[in-house]
Formats: sequence, C-alpha cells, structure tokens
Amino acid sequence: MKHTFYLYSAILFINSFYSNSITAQIPEIKSKHASIDTSNVLLTKYPLITWLRKSPVEISCMLESELGYKDKAFNCGHKNYVNKGDPCKKTKEYYEGLQIPGYLAPHIYPLIKTISLAFEHGDLQDLSIEFKDSISIDLIKQIFRLPSDRGHFPDNITYIYYGENVTALNKPVDPQYTRWLDIVGFDHMGAGDVDCK
Repeated sequence: MKHTFYLYSAILFINSFYSNSITAQIPEIKSKHASIDTSNVLLTKYPLITWLRKSPVEISCMLESELGYKDKAFNCGHKNYVNKGDPCKKTKEYYEGLQIPGYLAPHIYPLIKTISLAFEHGDLQDLSIEFKDSISIDLIKQIFRLPSDRGHFPDNITYIYYGENVTALNKPVDPQYTRWLDIVGFDHMGAGDVDCK
C-alpha cells in the first residue's frame, strides 16, 4: 500500500512538472506567431500595389516605421529627397534606390524569399518577389489584395506578372501555381529609349 502511495505521488509530480513546462512554452509559441502576424501590419497599411511609383525614401520610411528597419541612405530623415539623375549622364543617380536585405523579406510576409526593387528617376518602377515555394496564383491575389484583371489596375500599375516573364527550369508544372510575382509601375526608360546627345 505504501509503495502504491509513493508511486501515485511520483506520477502526480511528473504530471505537474510536464504541465508547467508546457504552460511555460505557451507564451513563447504565441510570441512567435504574434511576430508573424504583426509583420503583416505593413501590408495592411501599405498594400504592395501602393508601393509602385513611390520614392525610395517613402518606401524606406514605411519599413522604418512599421518594421524598425532603417536604411542608411534612404530613411525617414530624408523626406526632402529629390532624384537628380538622368538616363544619359547621371545614370547612377537615375537608378538609385532602396534595396531590401534578404533577412527582412520574410518579415514583410513569411512566404517571401526575396524582394527586388528597381527605381528610375526617383520612383519605384518594378517590384519583383520570389516566394519560398510554389503558391496558387489565386492565393497570391488574395494575400496581397491584387486586382483580378487588368481592367481593375490602379493608375500606378502597368503590368502584373505571375512568372510569365521569368525564364527558369524550376517552374511549377501546374500553370495555376507560381514562385514569382512581378508588379510594374511604368515602362522602363533608359539611355536606349531617349535621345542622349
């Protein structure tokens, strides 16, 4: 009887210890999920399609205020930024702009692997995303609140591609899935498109 009592007490102790360990982990688990949810506040306030034609300072300031990322050259402290480049002589300044580091991309949205930004004359011309894995195109439209067809494009968008403009061997077999999203604000205009004298 005494052995049974000790055995029962030991079981209660182990159960209590295990329960406390699980309970202690709950805030950490919630915290991890909360960090993911919080990161999406950026896209709730500033949907991807609103980024196009913004200046590098405007986009950088969005990242700074919502995610705490401060770019050295383009940040909230440079709100009077004016691009002084041209496609013929001052090409470096013409194409200057913010680049999002790889580690920051998943904080913008967890499924994103990389984001590339291309600027021209101080405006975001192209936003290109590579996802970590293949995703349904319909789901991408839903997640990023993208227009269903070209007839519903806002004025700052010219094209939206879902991998059609990408040459890669690892394209999904199902055409309804993709690993890429490319949003174009306006047609590229470089030295070959203007009369440089």
